[in-house]
Amino acid sequence: MPSASYPDRVNVVIPLFNDWEALTMLLERIRQTVDTPLRDRLAFLIVDDCSSTDFVPLPAHVGQSLAVLRLYRNLGHQKAIALGLSYLADQPDQHPTIVMDSDGEDQPEDMIKLVEESLRKPGHIVFAHRAKRHESLMFRTFYSVYKNVFRLLTGKVITFGNFSLIPAGLLRKLAHVTEIWNNYPGGIIRSRLPYTAVPIERGRRLAGESKMNFVSLIMHGLSAVSVLMDTTSVRIALFCVMMAGVSFLGIGVVV
Repeated sequence: MPSASYPDRVNVVIPLFNDWEALTMLLERIRQTVDTPLRDRLAFLIVDDCSSTDFVPLPAHVGQSLAVLRLYRNLGHQKAIALGLSYLADQPDQHPTIVMDSDGEDQPEDMIKLVEESLRKPGHIVFAHRAKRHESLMFRTFYSVYKNVFRLLTGKVITFGNFSLIPAGLLRKLAHVTEIWNNYPGGIIRSRLPYTAVPIERGRRLAGESKMNFVSLIMHGLSAVSVLMDTTSVRIALFCVMMAGVSFLGIGVVV
């Protein structure tokens, strides 16, 4: 893609909790794999979610700029993302914004795919649809259960996570969507802001161990369902009515 097609600046929000080693490797990988015309337009905002490990020096001269927004309390991944977006939305100039994790599972070479899809579909938030994952069999099983339960309770299909691109014109609108503080992708679904998805394979963690376990996955799933609680409540009520009807019919047949 010609460099003239790229925006003058692309913000990159990266929430982080203790993953300094992985972040360092991620930035180096961005330096090595992202084409220069796009890389030189990247402006990084690292949202440090009150890390308990010491800050480490980060690679210099990767993109236009790099800033660290320090939180004085650990709020969790989703709220850290929401705070980062709110911070950028409060700036006088608005730019397209990529949200990605610090562990490297959101691969730098795929950033261009989000940008290209955004140019093809202007005015849409672009998510990375997870075409393939590399986690353990147990995690993938639980994740599949989570997606199916989410669809059953909400009537919505969710096949994406945080890795996404927000067009400049939607950033301030999204920053006022309170549901993203509980669950970023779920909040966007609830907001009815236009979105699309592009198939992208999930990478492998660059360093350290994942903090996502069964309990945290359950909590993540509940937070996603909570932002669509009105729909969920109606579907549960309808299910209860249907089951009650079936029960009465069964009693009638027996009698």
